[in-house]
Amino acid sequence: MAVIVRMVGTALVALIGFLLFWPTPVDPVAWEAPASAGYTGAYAPNTALASLERISLNGLHGPEDVAAKEEGGGLFLYTSSQEGDILKIDPRTNTVLPFATTGGVPLGMEFDAGGNLIVADAFRGLLSIAEDGTVSVLTDEVDGT
Repeated sequence: MAVIVRMVGTALVALIGFLLFWPTPVDPVAWEAPASAGYTGAYAPNTALASLERISLNGLHGPEDVAAKEEGGGLFLYTSSQEGDILKIDPRTNTVLPFATTGGVPLGMEFDAGGNLIVADAFRGLLSIAEDGTVSVLTDEVDGT
């Protein structure tokens, strides 16, 4: 047993000696960092959104997503709320109108080619909302769950 311990100890000392004294091709050079230019160029503060006007959602909370749709020569925004409501916003007049209620928590939204609003709802599944606000469930399960 003592012979094995001595052999392991000798091998360990030899390995440490090899790692400490083996010549390496590294020749370190001192480097002087340039003076900081501050927040300029790509790092300059971006204040482009500082003057935006907030649109009140009539007491509703947590808009998760926004989808845009052209209607009647203008662009309208549709947004969701944690209460389950989908709101239609006219950004020209800042008018907020109720569009539909999902009965769940609408998350992601996108318009399909037919003009229906497709909504991923956290509680109800994948929904389709027609232009008149009628909500229908496309699917509420995958592979039986």
